[in-house]
Amino acid sequence: MSHVTSLLGRRFRARRTASRSTTRDPGEVVLRFSPDLVERVQEHIASFEPERGGALLADHGVVRELIEDHAGRYSPVSWDISPELTELVGRAERAGLGVLAGTVHSHPDGLPDPSATDVCTTTHALEQNPHLDSLLICVVTRGVPRDTDLPIGQRHRMSIHVLSRTADGAPVLERGRGEVLVNGAADDGQGQGARPGQDDGFLPPEGDDALSRVRGLVGSLQDRGVVVAGCGSVGSRVAEDLVRSGVGRVVLIDPDEVSEANMARSVYTRADIGVPKVWALARRLRDISPHTAVTCLMGPLQEHSGTALAAAPDLLVLATDDMVEQGDLAARAYTRGVPQVSCALYRKAAAGEVCVVMPVLGTPCWGCAVGANQLSASERPATNYGVDTRLVAESGLGASVNLVASVASQAALAVLAGPGSVHGRELVHLLTQGRTFGIVTTVPHWPVLDRVLPGAPHQSHPRSLWPVVRRGGSCPVCGPGARRSTPEDADTVSGPGGDLETAAVTGTAGGVAGTAGSAAGGGVLEAIARELIEGAECPDTSWRDLEQTPGPEAGGRADELVH
Repeated sequence: MSHVTSLLGRRFRARRTASRSTTRDPGEVVLRFSPDLVERVQEHIASFEPERGGALLADHGVVRELIEDHAGRYSPVSWDISPELTELVGRAERAGLGVLAGTVHSHPDGLPDPSATDVCTTTHALEQNPHLDSLLICVVTRGVPRDTDLPIGQRHRMSIHVLSRTADGAPVLERGRGEVLVNGAADDGQGQGARPGQDDGFLPPEGDDALSRVRGLVGSLQDRGVVVAGCGSVGSRVAEDLVRSGVGRVVLIDPDEVSEANMARSVYTRADIGVPKVWALARRLRDISPHTAVTCLMGPLQEHSGTALAAAPDLLVLATDDMVEQGDLAARAYTRGVPQVSCALYRKAAAGEVCVVMPVLGTPCWGCAVGANQLSASERPATNYGVDTRLVAESGLGASVNLVASVASQAALAVLAGPGSVHGRELVHLLTQGRTFGIVTTVPHWPVLDRVLPGAPHQSHPRSLWPVVRRGGSCPVCGPGARRSTPEDADTVSGPGGDLETAAVTGTAGGVAGTAGSAAGGGVLEAIARELIEGAECPDTSWRDLEQTPGPEAGGRADELVH
């Protein structure tokens, strides 16, 4: 798009001189920002010494996207915008993520407002782009926020300025007032957002609205946040299922672009080819639910794991093709108590696996359930060790992928809706027995399952098997001596290559370990589960209500199928 090149193709050099443009009273213009955007500004702009910068995109009247200028040339007093940022902005606009709203960059301490060069550059951009009425200039500095500034973390503030064109051609610079959207309503940083139980105008209590046909099963999931790691055929399907069920916040992580091969078995269309998957999926999710806050993190999982966990998700969906990176994120999420649902397809999509991890109930971690699982490892596609640790794509029908992904989606909704929901009750039944890992077949007579469940005339596909899963007795993630951490120190439980990382990838299958039911207090949990399964009305029950002090380790029954 040519107007993007004209806008960002010039140097944005922030000289330390005063602005000479006409100004109005501060706070007359109100700008709305998504909470995910504010978090990204904190992590990717404020966390670096000045200067650092990027472009802002707005959608439906809300500034939602930050596109960082990784290739920009920076000094303590300047930012030279790179051609790469120009190209990324154009691609983001074509992907439907929004329209260019302006820029954000950091200044040295004590200079919270735009410089004359900032204003001059933005004025030139307006002249070159007649379709734009105004552009933002957002400046991040250390210091106490002024009345109109937005707090950025604990030590920074972001001033918001709007440069508008006038009939006589003179630029008008106004200091805007920022508001952060919380659950569909605005929060000015002083705690004025929507409160639980208040009508925020997003979800009508009843009627023929977008969610009326699912609300009776899962309730309102508007305040739930989910991180989806991997936006391929599985992750894209699960993300769409969750948004169609009312999930209010989604963070997408993936390093790849949509290719023609993705047309066979994913949610993408030919219009998405060449677009980063996170952007294409974000556009689709927003088309389904414009009020859903979608954050895009384009790049390797290890690069964005900190951001993903900092978002304090209610659920982590693991659907990547890199078992090493996925295992590391799963382990760190466990130490923070983040529930997880993982899903993977086996060779030729003849079967797949779904794993549910609930740290609050003391279930086995992903490493013990999947990483140490010989069946899982032997049935996965081959790993491309010559290039990286990612799995090599294999042939498989989209219908087969959808079947296994749908099981994962139901598990994810059960976690989000809680144990008192329809799906949650069935999940409680599995968790109390230690059945956190399931194998789902998509073809008849899959040989692995046939050996366990001999065929019968009435059996065909799909079939599923949920064996008991045990925690590794020496696992540093979920074992008896595992250390639970706070969000602040979870990423320092062990360094790269340490015990935590090793356990995340390989698990610790050796030793005697208890099932989830025995580890989570046994009798009390099972009694609550029985009430739920028998139909007791417990709509407000949460998973934490089921938490019990871990008891002594114990093995499964002799007649149990142990995974």
